Amino acid sequence: MSEVVVVVGGQYGSEAKGHVTAQIVQREILAQDNDSIVNVRVAGPNAGHTVYDAEGNKFAFRQLPVGAVLGAVSVIAAGSEVDPPVLLAEIDLAREKGHHGGIVVDGNATLIEGIHKDQETNVDLVGRIGSTGKGIGAARAARIMRTALRVKDDEDLVRELEQRGVAVLDTVDQLAYWASLDRVFIIVEGTQGYGLGVHQDCYPQTTSSDARAIDFLAMAGISPWQHGVEDITVVIAARVYPIRVHGNSGPMKDETSWEELGLPQERTTVTQKVRRVGHWDAELLRAAVRDNGGLNQSPAKAPSVVVAVTMIDQLIPELKDFEICDPDAECPGHPGVNEGTNAKLNAFLQKVIDDAGAPIVMFTTGPRTAVWL
Repeated sequence: MSEVVVVVGGQYGSEAKGHVTAQIVQREILAQDNDSIVNVRVAGPNAGHTVYDAEGNKFAFRQLPVGAVLGAVSVIAAGSEVDPPVLLAEIDLAREKGHHGGIVVDGNATLIEGIHKDQETNVDLVGRIGSTGKGIGAARAARIMRTALRVKDDEDLVRELEQRGVAVLDTVDQLAYWASLDRVFIIVEGTQGYGLGVHQDCYPQTTSSDARAIDFLAMAGISPWQHGVEDITVVIAARVYPIRVHGNSGPMKDETSWEELGLPQERTTVTQKVRRVGHWDAELLRAAVRDNGGLNQSPAKAPSVVVAVTMIDQLIPELKDFEICDPDAECPGHPGVNEGTNAKLNAFLQKVIDDAGAPIVMFTTGPRTAVWL
């Protein structure tokens, strides 16, 4: 029987889901409680997930799951959209940096073609709704109209992948097999954020799918009720200051500016445009917890829903890069957390717990550091 964890965004994307996923993968690897750790990436390459390997190399992956450079088996699921040049470049970069772990791509994943990017440009999707314009929505529309190509329809791409040691197969069947085994840990790495779901009030300034755990499980082809899936945990990433992408990207409660917050401007991983920023939105996070199976849930096969608070150092600068080290290990020095800082931290964490109606499992303090609770 296997444990399945789904990492989702609780706001408008860019909640550091890649960092949270990396922390979970690294913890499972260190614990050595599992024979295999499988990291599944779903959806399309319109969002970048940043991860650092053990040597400190930085990767901003749009196609590969972050586990590709952390020692996990990496899967690009059937419900994903694949941009061949992006995928091949990321595989080459990972290999170049010495990461030769297994990568599996579903042959039924949808291909993003130049025509899809052109279609989004021609209707000014970027200007109208703040889209990244990477062709994902147009490719999904083509799939619905049964005109899209799949990975396995592109013989040249399949050959290129196989030359790189990548298996092209039915990942739904493969994941069902892994789930049936003992000591297999499966983590599904979602994209976007709950508030960007296509059926949310922000429509039409949304992404082209919903962004809940149940949606990402469907994209991966994993049923919560299938044989072998024993426990499901949903980890909702929520940053202290939510962001939306640049431009006409939709409403945001209590919007402010980086200058007013006293913080440097943030730019998007993919488009490098300055992000919009707002104050903490309790209602949005609570809705995300509810719609991911938390709060008043049925006890039958209910997931555990927990929160990972990210970028807490933006609120409490004294916690920048703070982490709790193994007392028996050689740890670089840190000034520690004084009484005032600790009180401020505990007050904010308690507010998050009260707002979300869910426990916190970790908070991140920098691009490579986190504290588990």
